[in-house]
Amino acid sequence: IGAGGLAVCVFLTPVLHFVFAFFARSSREYSRLNKAKVWARWDEVLHCVEQLRHADRLTGAAVPEIELSRCRAQALAALGRLEEGLVEFRKFEGAPKVENWLYLSLLAGIYDAALQFEKGLELRRQAAAEKPDTSTVWIDVAYASVRGLNRPGEAREALARAEKLEITGLGKPYLFFLRGIILWRERKPTEARQQLDQALVGFQAMAHHDLVEGLVLFTKSYLCAVHGELGNSSDAKKLFVGVERFLVAHREEELLQACRSTLLTNR
Repeated sequence: IGAGGLAVCVFLTPVLHFVFAFFARSSREYSRLNKAKVWARWDEVLHCVEQLRHADRLTGAAVPEIELSRCRAQALAALGRLEEGLVEFRKFEGAPKVENWLYLSLLAGIYDAALQFEKGLELRRQAAAEKPDTSTVWIDVAYASVRGLNRPGEAREALARAEKLEITGLGKPYLFFLRGIILWRERKPTEARQQLDQALVGFQAMAHHDLVEGLVLFTKSYLCAVHGELGNSSDAKKLFVGVERFLVAHREEELLQACRSTLLTNR
């Protein structure tokens, strides 16, 4: 799914994420599900969802169905079964306890899993129009504009909207992450490196949460490309060793090509 799914899961709905974590804290299966998502092991995600659809016998609590349904839909989309995934998740459209802007944000992550980034951005813009006073929706628009798509100008505009609003927790290093990608898109590797380095420090401080591992690996992936462009071949090679398998698993062809081409250039 690329980071899109990770962004929705870890950043855009942090309250929901930590509620899920609270209910499933004793569940190794929930941790296994999140780790499987980080490494794009989609068949394993489907298995974990089925296991978690039963209430935890020890705590008497279960992971909320909307979370399990979203995870299953993302996995199906990533496996080339988008329509099945949409059917799975659309039962929450108009649900009384799910605000429409949140539904749209989560739905966007399912389209991202199918590599339909234009549709993902469209849905995120709709969510932002419905909830313009929330920084997370604008950060999500910025993310969609500059990660799957190459629109740094649009990303800057969305970030400017976000920065006028309250940003807390994981949102702070996420700003550095997005600025770093924007600067990389704008071919400003020196400035990009500074932002990505700060993002990495922030994410690593939160790496005890399973899903944040994906953000750490994506940050290192961009740093690999940036170091390569700066001629720092030794640093780029070290980073690439740690992220290549992750990028391949997520079908991150653009980043893979960027990392590999800079390494070849600096031989």
